[in-house]
Amino acid sequence: MYNPRSSPIKVKVVPPVRGPAGGKIVKPLVFGTPIKVYNAIGRKFKFDSSTFDNLDELFPLWEDELPYRSYTIVCHTCQVYKSPTNGTVLNYYIQWILLLGLPL
Repeated sequence: MYNPRSSPIKVKVVPPVRGPAGGKIVKPLVFGTPIKVYNAIGRKFKFDSSTFDNLDELFPLWEDELPYRSYTIVCHTCQVYKSPTNGTVLNYYIQWILLLGLPL
């Protein structure tokens, strides 16, 4: 919930943000870079770094448009900063999508 008053809690931000495993630095994709959509329909996998660090080897790419209301996991990074004109800004940068199921 948005609260216009500043929080009494002071948070120290420590860049750069590290990936979920292996200490990888996760950077935003360059604007216009196609987002990889991996097809995980009907496949069993562990929801951990052993899967997410090896998506290219474990899942084929989904080549079509994603149908409306598909079941997915969307991986993104976030950036928060103070803007002189817009206050606090939160940006999301999509990294990849894992397609789990299609709508009926």
